[in-house]
Amino acid sequence: MRVGVAAAVIVVFALCLGQEARRPEDLPLRWVDFEPPKPRRKTLKNGVHFYRLTDAKAPLVEVVVAFRGGAVADPHGKNGLAFLASRTLLTCGAGNLNATQIKKALDDLGGILRCNIARDYIVLRLLVLKEEFDRGLALLSAVIKSPHFENETLEREKKVVVAIVKRWFEHSENAARITALATLSPVRGKPLYGRCEDIEKLTRRDLLEWHRRFFVGANCVAGIAGCADETMVRHLEEMLEGLPRGKRWEGVPFGWIKDGVRVVIVAREGLEQVTMCVAWSAPMRGDPMRAVVDMVRYCMATRISLAVREAGLAYSAGASYVPAAAAFLAHARTKKEHAKEVLTRLLNAARSVARFPPTNEAFSYIKNHFRAVCLHRFNSCFNALWRWMCQDLEGLGSNYIEKYRRKVAEADMNAFTLVGGVCAPLHDFVVVLVGEESACRAAATSLKNASITLLGGEK
Repeated sequence: MRVGVAAAVIVVFALCLGQEARRPEDLPLRWVDFEPPKPRRKTLKNGVHFYRLTDAKAPLVEVVVAFRGGAVADPHGKNGLAFLASRTLLTCGAGNLNATQIKKALDDLGGILRCNIARDYIVLRLLVLKEEFDRGLALLSAVIKSPHFENETLEREKKVVVAIVKRWFEHSENAARITALATLSPVRGKPLYGRCEDIEKLTRRDLLEWHRRFFVGANCVAGIAGCADETMVRHLEEMLEGLPRGKRWEGVPFGWIKDGVRVVIVAREGLEQVTMCVAWSAPMRGDPMRAVVDMVRYCMATRISLAVREAGLAYSAGASYVPAAAAFLAHARTKKEHAKEVLTRLLNAARSVARFPPTNEAFSYIKNHFRAVCLHRFNSCFNALWRWMCQDLEGLGSNYIEKYRRKVAEADMNAFTLVGGVCAPLHDFVVVLVGEESACRAAATSLKNASITLLGGEK
C-alpha cells in the first residue's frame, strides 16, 4: 500500500478527530507503508546521468543540472573559484547574449533560473511555467555551454563577491564555524565561498579553464520534474547530449587533523561576546549507520541547548553534522564573562551522548521525528527528484534512500549507544573562540593540554 504525503496528513487528521493521540506512535498511520516516488534513470551517450520524475498535476516544470566539482575542487591558491563561477555564469553573458541582454532575458522569463555552489558540486535550477519551458531551456543551454565571463562585468562581480565574503566572515558565528571546519579538515572543510585574497587574483582564463574541466557529460547529473510532457523531456535530453563527454571528477579524500586539542583564537577587541565552535571528525556521509548519526546529532543539539541556552548562559547554542566534510560542530554565543563555563557545559553536553542514551520516551520521539522527516523529504516530485540526484552526486549508491529509511525504523537504544560513542568529542578536536583575546584565553584554560594559536599571530 502506497500512501502519499498529502494523503497521509489527511488520514491522520481525519482519524484523529474525536480521538486524542497521547504519543506520536499512537497516530493511526503506518509509516512503513510510505514508498518514496522513484524517478526513471538513464545514462546518455556522453555519460550524463538523467533522471525523470514527472507529475501532470504539478503546476510547474523544474530542470536541475548539476556538475561534480564544487568548492573542494578549487585549486590551491584559488579558493573561491567555484563560488565566483556560480555568481558569474548568469551575469557575464552567454551564447549570443551579452551581460545586459542576459539580465533582461532572465528578468523577462516567466520563472526562475538560479545557480548555487556546494562542497562537491555546482547546481543550476530552472523553474518555469509549462509555456515558458522552451525559452527557459534555451537560456539554460547557453549558460551551461557557452558562458562569456566578460572581463568588464567579471571585475565588477569580483568586487561584489569579495564584499560578500568579507561581510560573511565579519559575523562572529560565521567566523567561528568557518575557521573550525577549515582547521579540522583543511581540504574538505575549506571555506565554501573562498578567501578574499584568492578571489581578487582570479582571472577570466581561470573561469574558462574551470568551465571546460567540469561542465562535461561525464561529470553531469541532471533531471526534470513537474508537468513536463514527452516533447520537453526529449528537448532536455538533446541539450544534455550536446555536452562534450570529458572526464569525471573523482573528488578529494576526506581527512582530519588528529593531534589532540587545538584552540584557535580569532581576536576581536571590544566585543562583549565570545562565540565558540568545537569541531571534530564524524562518520562518513555514506556510513551504514547514517540515520543513527543524524539521531545522535539531534539529541546532542537538544542537550547543548538545554545545558547552555535554556540555562540563560548563551544567546544561541546547538550542534550540526556536516556530511560533506564528515565533521560535527558544536557552537554557542555568550557573554565574555560566561565563556569558560559555557565551553565546559557545551563539551560535557556533547560528550554525554557517549555515556547516557536518551530515555525510552525521548528516543521514541526522536525516531518519530525522523520518520516524519523521511516523509517530508519526498513531499513533492521536485523534492524527491533532488533527493535521488544527491544520492548519485555524493556517491551513496542506488539503494541508499531505502537503507536510510530501514535504519530509521530499526534503530534502537543499542544502536544509539554504539554510534554515540563514536560521535562524541572525546580526544582530538578543534576549538575556535572569537572575541576579546583575554576572554578567549580565559575560556581556553578549561581545556587540558591544549595547543593555543592566535589567528595570524603566535602561540
